[in-house]
Amino acid sequence: MKVIFSVASFAILAGCAATGEYPLLAKRPFETATTSPPTAAEPSLTPSNPELLARVSAQLAAARASAAPFDEQLSKSQAQVIGAAGAAEGSERWIEGQLGASRLEPLLAAAANAAAVIGDEYRAQMLLPPSADLAAVEAAFVEATAVADRQARASAELTARLSR
Repeated sequence: MKVIFSVASFAILAGCAATGEYPLLAKRPFETATTSPPTAAEPSLTPSNPELLARVSAQLAAARASAAPFDEQLSKSQAQVIGAAGAAEGSERWIEGQLGASRLEPLLAAAANAAAVIGDEYRAQMLLPPSADLAAVEAAFVEATAVADRQARASAELTARLSR
Protein backbone atom coordinates (compact mmCIF):
# COMPACT_ATOMS: atom_id res chain seq x y z
CA MET A 1 0.00 0.00 0.00
CA LYS A 2 2.81 2.29 0.84
CA VAL A 3 4.48 1.63 -2.47
CA ILE A 4 1.33 2.42 -4.42
CA PHE A 5 0.81 5.63 -2.48
CA SER A 6 4.42 6.76 -3.10
CA VAL A 7 4.25 5.99 -6.83
CA ALA A 8 0.91 7.80 -7.10
CA SER A 9 2.28 10.86 -5.28
CA PHE A 10 5.25 11.09 -7.63
CA ALA A 11 3.02 10.69 -10.65
CA ILE A 12 0.72 13.48 -9.49
CA LEU A 13 3.62 15.81 -8.71
CA ALA A 14 5.24 15.08 -12.06
CA GLY A 15 2.02 16.10 -13.78
CA CYS A 16 2.10 19.48 -12.05
CA ALA A 17 5.50 20.35 -13.44
CA ALA A 18 5.39 22.65 -16.45
CA THR A 19 7.20 21.67 -19.57
CA GLY A 20 9.41 24.09 -21.42
CA GLU A 21 12.39 26.33 -20.68
CA TYR A 22 13.11 27.27 -17.14
CA PRO A 23 14.82 30.54 -16.21
CA LEU A 24 18.49 30.37 -15.42
CA LEU A 25 19.67 31.15 -11.93
CA ALA A 26 22.65 33.08 -13.25
CA LYS A 27 22.72 36.86 -12.74
CA ARG A 28 21.13 38.93 -15.46
CA PRO A 29 23.17 41.66 -17.18
CA PHE A 30 21.62 44.55 -15.25
CA GLU A 31 22.33 42.77 -11.96
CA THR A 32 26.06 42.67 -12.62
CA ALA A 33 26.46 46.22 -13.93
CA THR A 34 28.92 48.22 -11.84
CA THR A 35 27.50 51.69 -12.02
CA SER A 36 28.02 54.17 -9.25
CA PRO A 37 24.99 55.78 -7.66
CA PRO A 38 24.15 59.24 -8.96
CA THR A 39 25.85 62.00 -7.04
CA ALA A 40 23.81 64.81 -5.61
CA ALA A 41 24.42 68.19 -7.12
CA GLU A 42 26.33 70.56 -4.88
CA PRO A 43 23.75 72.91 -3.35
CA SER A 44 24.25 76.49 -4.31
CA LEU A 45 24.88 78.89 -1.46
CA THR A 46 22.54 81.77 -0.84
CA PRO A 47 24.23 85.17 -1.14
CA SER A 48 25.90 86.78 1.83
CA ASN A 49 23.71 88.91 4.10
CA PRO A 50 25.61 92.08 5.12
CA GLU A 51 23.02 93.00 7.79
CA LEU A 52 23.43 89.61 9.46
CA LEU A 53 27.21 89.87 9.41
CA ALA A 54 27.03 93.40 10.86
CA ARG A 55 24.77 92.27 13.71
CA VAL A 56 26.99 89.30 14.49
CA SER A 57 30.16 91.42 14.31
CA ALA A 58 28.68 93.98 16.72
CA GLN A 59 27.77 91.27 19.21
CA LEU A 60 31.19 89.63 18.91
CA ALA A 61 32.84 93.02 19.48
CA ALA A 62 30.73 93.45 22.63
CA ALA A 63 31.83 90.02 23.91
CA ARG A 64 35.47 90.82 23.20
CA ALA A 65 35.18 94.27 24.80
CA SER A 66 33.76 92.74 27.97
CA ALA A 67 36.97 90.84 28.62
CA ALA A 68 39.16 93.77 29.73
CA PRO A 69 36.78 95.23 32.37
CA PHE A 70 35.99 91.73 33.62
CA ASP A 71 39.67 90.79 33.96
CA GLU A 72 40.42 94.05 35.75
CA GLN A 73 37.62 93.52 38.25
CA LEU A 74 38.57 89.86 38.58
CA SER A 75 42.04 90.72 39.84
CA LYS A 76 40.56 93.19 42.36
CA SER A 77 37.95 90.68 43.46
CA GLN A 78 40.55 87.94 43.84
CA ALA A 79 42.53 90.17 46.20
CA GLN A 80 39.42 90.80 48.28
CA VAL A 81 38.48 87.12 48.38
CA ILE A 82 42.04 86.12 49.34
CA GLY A 83 41.90 88.74 52.11
CA ALA A 84 38.68 87.16 53.35
CA ALA A 85 40.15 83.65 53.47
CA GLY A 86 39.65 82.07 56.85
CA ALA A 87 37.46 84.92 58.13
CA ALA A 88 34.36 84.03 60.09
CA GLU A 89 31.10 84.20 58.20
CA GLY A 90 29.50 87.59 58.75
CA SER A 91 32.76 89.27 59.76
CA GLU A 92 33.94 92.49 58.12
CA ARG A 93 36.61 90.66 56.04
CA TRP A 94 34.13 88.02 54.94
CA ILE A 95 31.63 90.69 53.84
CA GLU A 96 34.38 92.47 51.91
CA GLY A 97 35.20 89.21 50.11
CA GLN A 98 31.51 88.68 49.27
CA LEU A 99 31.26 92.19 47.88
CA GLY A 100 34.37 91.65 45.79
CA ALA A 101 32.98 88.47 44.28
CA SER A 102 29.58 90.04 43.66
CA ARG A 103 31.14 92.90 41.67
CA LEU A 104 31.81 90.39 38.90
CA GLU A 105 28.15 89.51 38.42
CA PRO A 106 27.08 92.55 36.35
CA LEU A 107 30.16 92.17 34.15
CA LEU A 108 29.12 88.64 33.14
CA ALA A 109 26.05 89.85 31.28
CA ALA A 110 27.76 91.49 28.29
CA ALA A 111 29.51 88.36 27.01
CA ALA A 112 26.63 86.06 27.95
CA ASN A 113 24.09 88.23 26.12
CA ALA A 114 26.33 88.53 23.06
CA ALA A 115 26.81 84.76 22.95
CA ALA A 116 23.03 84.25 23.25
CA VAL A 117 22.24 86.68 20.42
CA ILE A 118 24.86 85.16 18.14
CA GLY A 119 23.59 81.69 19.08
CA ASP A 120 20.08 82.69 17.99
CA GLU A 121 21.45 83.93 14.67
CA TYR A 122 23.44 80.71 14.24
CA ARG A 123 20.43 78.49 14.90
CA ALA A 124 18.34 80.55 12.46
CA GLN A 125 21.02 80.14 9.79
CA MET A 126 21.02 76.38 10.35
CA LEU A 127 17.32 76.24 9.44
CA LEU A 128 17.73 78.21 6.21
CA PRO A 129 19.19 77.01 2.91
CA PRO A 130 23.00 76.85 2.92
CA SER A 131 24.53 80.29 3.18
CA ALA A 132 27.96 81.75 2.65
CA ASP A 133 27.60 83.36 6.09
CA LEU A 134 27.12 80.17 8.11
CA ALA A 135 30.83 79.58 8.79
CA ALA A 136 31.37 83.17 9.94
CA VAL A 137 28.35 83.08 12.25
CA GLU A 138 29.46 79.73 13.68
CA ALA A 139 32.99 81.02 14.35
CA ALA A 140 31.61 84.12 16.08
CA PHE A 141 29.30 81.95 18.19
CA VAL A 142 32.16 79.70 19.27
CA GLU A 143 34.36 82.68 20.21
CA ALA A 144 31.64 84.59 22.10
CA THR A 145 30.63 81.44 23.96
CA ALA A 146 34.25 80.83 24.95
CA VAL A 147 34.53 84.36 26.37
CA ALA A 148 31.27 84.00 28.29
CA ASP A 149 32.19 80.53 29.60
CA ARG A 150 35.63 81.67 30.76
CA GLN A 151 34.11 84.58 32.67
CA ALA A 152 31.39 82.43 34.23
CA ARG A 153 33.96 79.81 35.36
CA ALA A 154 36.23 82.46 36.89
CA SER A 155 33.33 84.02 38.78
CA ALA A 156 32.07 80.65 40.02
CA GLU A 157 35.54 79.61 41.18
CA LEU A 158 35.99 82.86 43.07
CA THR A 159 32.60 82.52 44.76
CA ALA A 160 33.39 78.91 45.68
CA ARG A 161 36.61 80.03 47.40
CA LEU A 162 34.53 82.06 49.85
CA SER A 163 32.62 79.02 51.04
CA ARG A 164 35.71 76.96 51.87
